[in-house]
Amino acid sequence: MNHYFTHFDSLFKGLHDNAWGVDDYVVPAERKAEVCSMPNFPHSNVWMSEDTNSLIMEFALAGYNKDEISVTANNGVVTVSIDPSDTDEGVISVHRGISRRKANFSLNIDKAFNAKKAETSFEDGILRLLMKKDKECESIKLM
Repeated sequence: MNHYFTHFDSLFKGLHDNAWGVDDYVVPAERKAEVCSMPNFPHSNVWMSEDTNSLIMEFALAGYNKDEISVTANNGVVTVSIDPSDTDEGVISVHRGISRRKANFSLNIDKAFNAKKAETSFEDGILRLLMKKDKECESIKLM
C-alpha cells in the first residue's frame, strides 16, 4: 500500500500572513514540490478559489466505477482508496492503455479547511473534492 502526503501548511501560512501580496497567488516553481507533492497516480489538479476560502482537488480516474472509489476524512487527512473489481475474466486483452490498478493515498489538509465537510463528486471519470474554510478561518477583504 503506497501513501503519498501533501502538505499545504506552508502555502496557506503565506496566504494568511499576506506574505505574497494581494495579486500574487502563484506558487513559485522552486516551492511547488514543498507545497504540493501529489501522487504520480492518479493525475491530479489542485487549486484554491481567488479569495483562498475554497480548496479544489480533481483526480483523473477514467475507467473506474463510482463504487470502486472511497474517500474518507479524519482530523485534517483525506484518504482516497481505489479498488477496481476484476471484470476481465474470460477476456483476452489486446491492448490495455487505461489503468485499472489499485491506489491508496492520503493528503494532509490545512486545519483551516474542514475536510470532514468536503463535497465530493465523480463525473466523467473525474473525482472532485471541494473543501471550504470554516467561517472563523475565512479570509476577508478589509479594503
